[in-house]
Amino acid sequence: MPRTLALSALVVLSMTVVSAQTDYLARARALHKTSLLIDGHNDYPWALREEDPARDLDKLDILGADVADLIATIDHNLQRSGSDPRFQRKVMYDNVAQESVAEFRAMSAAQAQALLEAMDKWLSQRDLDVNPSRTGTGRMRAGIGIYYFEENLEQRSKDN
Repeated sequence: MPRTLALSALVVLSMTVVSAQTDYLARARALHKTSLLIDGHNDYPWALREEDPARDLDKLDILGADVADLIATIDHNLQRSGSDPRFQRKVMYDNVAQESVAEFRAMSAAQAQALLEAMDKWLSQRDLDVNPSRTGTGRMRAGIGIYYFEENLEQRSKDN
């Protein structure tokens, strides 16, 4: 797990250093030289290699931050073995009809948005930058991330 933390720190540090650059192609090249790039089964990394100036490299910053947060939560829970756990749950079934997946996608998006808006409202009321009259000690970063996933298992079977 220390290797996972080091990898997370490297990704976040690399994203921070790279994001300060203004030349997108230089940012992409620097990122490829210093960081692990996780391909989410899309053509984005290949397009960067082909020097496609239409691609928005700020998306890599989002990828790095979100992956680092998820890995840090998983690592925290594995290292602490039930002591002070962070919320980490998922629900998944592997034999759902396409029509039901479309319904689930819409329902989960609406309910996830409502939950995140409620969490945002609560946190913003406690943010010391937004509310300088609030008092407290230290400077902490806290949040919650929700992601949706789906996979066509029939297609995966054909591809294998």
